[in-house]
Amino acid sequence: MSTPNSGGRDVATLVALFGVIGSVGLVTGLVAMVLGSGFLLVVFLLVGMVGVAALQYVIWGWKLDRDRIQDDNVNNNE
Repeated sequence: MSTPNSGGRDVATLVALFGVIGSVGLVTGLVAMVLGSGFLLVVFLLVGMVGVAALQYVIWGWKLDRDRIQDDNVNNNE
């Protein structure tokens, strides 16, 4: 029995992610139509803060991982 290709799983995950994001956007739009534009301001502020936090997590995780690899290489050479 063959194992599924990881590339196929990645595509399926991305399609599911975009589907969830689209559904959340539609529901948010419906709620904004009912509650008004003040709700959208709050949503945009929250999305912005979460986006900045995610960006920091990715950037610092990448940088710290590279520093750790460089430290391991330096320690192995000594």
